[in-house]
Amino acid sequence: MNYIVLLAYNESKNIKELLQTIRDVLTKNDIISKIVVVDDGSEDDTLEILKLLKKDFDNLVILSHYKNLGVAAAFRTGLTYVSKVAVDTDNIITMECDMTNDPCLLPEIVKQLQKGYDIVVASRNIKGGGYLGFPLKRFIISKIANLLFSLLFPTKGMTDYTIFYRGYKAKLIKNLVDKYGEDFITTEGFSSNFEIFLRCRKWTDKICSIPLVYRYYLKKSKSKMRILKNLIEYIFLILDYLREKK
Repeated sequence: MNYIVLLAYNESKNIKELLQTIRDVLTKNDIISKIVVVDDGSEDDTLEILKLLKKDFDNLVILSHYKNLGVAAAFRTGLTYVSKVAVDTDNIITMECDMTNDPCLLPEIVKQLQKGYDIVVASRNIKGGGYLGFPLKRFIISKIANLLFSLLFPTKGMTDYTIFYRGYKAKLIKNLVDKYGEDFITTEGFSSNFEIFLRCRKWTDKICSIPLVYRYYLKKSKSKMRILKNLIEYIFLILDYLREKK
C-alpha cells in the first residue's frame, strides 16, 4: 500500500485539481494507494470541498484540526495516523497541496522505494530538476540552506534538504513514532520537515534523489512560510543536533 500524505491549509483553489490529478496518475500506473489529507484548520472552503470529494474518492482519508496548528502539527497528525495503519513494507509519500509538487513523479518515487531505497527525495538540485517562477529571495535562501545542510549533514543520495516531496518506507516512520511518540517532531514550523529527515538518517543510508521541477507559478494559494521565523527554527534545530553529535 502507498500512503500519500498531503498537508493542506487554505487550499480550496488547488485541492480538487490536485486530488484528481493524483488519482489519474495512480490509476494509470496501477498503484494501490490511500490519500491522507490533513486539513490544518483551514479558514476557507478546503474542508468542505474535501468532504464533497470523498463521495468520489473511496481511498480518501480526511484528518482535520479544529484550528490552524502549523506545519509540524499537520505532519505529526498525518504521519502518526499512517504509522498506525501501515505495515513496514508500505510506502509513505509526503506532498504539499499547492500544485508545486508534480504528481507525475509519484510512480518513480514508488518504483525507487520498491527497488530498496528507504528515502526518495524529489530534488530541485540535480540534473533535470529546478525552480520555475520561484521568488528570488526565497530561491537564494533555499540554495544557501541546502548548501549549509549538505556541509553540516552530508548524506549520500540527499540533494534537497528542504523539499516536502519525499517518499519513505513505512518502517522508518513507524520507528520514529515508536521511539519518540509525539516528540518525533519537536519543532513547530517548516523546519519540521528537515527534522524528520535528520531522525530518519540515523536508521538508513539507502537514500536517492529524482529530479523535480518546482513549479511555483502553479501555486494559487498564498505562501504560509514566514522566512525569518523559519530561519530561526532551522538555526536552533541545527545547534541541537550538532550538540548531540559531540
